[in-house]
Amino acid sequence: MGGIGGEVRAKTQDEVWTKFQLEVRPEVEERFGLFLEAPESREAAYRTMWQDPKSHWWVLDYYFSK
Repeated sequence: MGGIGGEVRAKTQDEVWTKFQLEVRPEVEERFGLFLEAPESREAAYRTMWQDPKSHWWVLDYYFSK
């Protein structure tokens, strides 16, 4: 069982979501053949995003698995 996790950072929540959908998700799914486990949806992503207290950028944690 393998997987890949990480985070996406941007100045706004919308930028985080766009970056995740256009850059991270296609790369991981196509390159490694993994499936998204978390966040399960856009709504879940917005609920779980958090703002870094030092940089004030929004952060989305994600996890893909087989």
